[in-house]
Parts: sequence; structure tokens; C-alpha cells
Amino acid sequence: MRILYSVLIAGVVLALSGFAFIHSGIYNVTAMEEHSALGNWALHTTMKNSVQARVSELDVPSDLASEEMIRQGARVMTSSALPAT
Repeated sequence: MRILYSVLIAGVVLALSGFAFIHSGIYNVTAMEEHSALGNWALHTTMKNSVQARVSELDVPSDLASEEMIRQGARVMTSSALPAT
């Protein structure tokens, strides 16, 4: 029973530590600095799995190559992209 309590306490401490780390903002997720190998793996794996989980929900417009869609995409990119430094 003592081992079970030890494992339970270790799990709670680990979960609370992870929660504190995530909410602390310590890890820089911006593209301004290079991430560590572990950070790159975690971000890439999360992004890839997130996209794969939702790709079936996408409704791809049939007129993606139309001139109006290209203009609309350019407007969105211009309005939402970070300014060049």
C-alpha cells in the first residue's frame, strides 16, 4: 500500500509541476528564437497530430484557384502577417 501512495503522490506532483510550467509562460513558443530539439519535437508532433485529427472536418472550397480566392487570401495574409523587421 505504501508503494501505491508513493506512486500516487509522485503522479500528483508531476501533474501539478506540468500544470505550473504550462501556465507560467517560462517556455518561449514564439518563432523569434530557436527551440530545443525536445521543444521542436513537442511542437511539431502536437501540430501534426492536431491537424490529422481535424482534417476530415475541413470543407475545402472548390474554387481555390479562382482570382477572387487568391485576392482574398492575399488580403488575409497582409492583414495578419507580422511586419518584416
